[in-house]
Amino acid sequence: MRWLGNFERPPLLTFVTNGEPDASEQLRHRIESELGWRCSVPYYLETNVLVLTAE
Repeated sequence: MRWLGNFERPPLLTFVTNGEPDASEQLRHRIESELGWRCSVPYYLETNVLVLTAE
C-alpha cells in the first residue's frame, strides 16, 4: 500500500494477480477504499484487452 500510495497519478485500473483468493480480495478492497482506485481480481483464465492511449 505504501508503494502504491507514492504514484503521482493513479492507474485507470489496477489488477491484483498474486496471492490466495481471499487475500487478493482483501487487497482489492483496501486499494479501492484507501486509495480510491478502480481495482479488479481477475478470474482464472480471464482475459482483458489493454489499450494504450497517447496523452
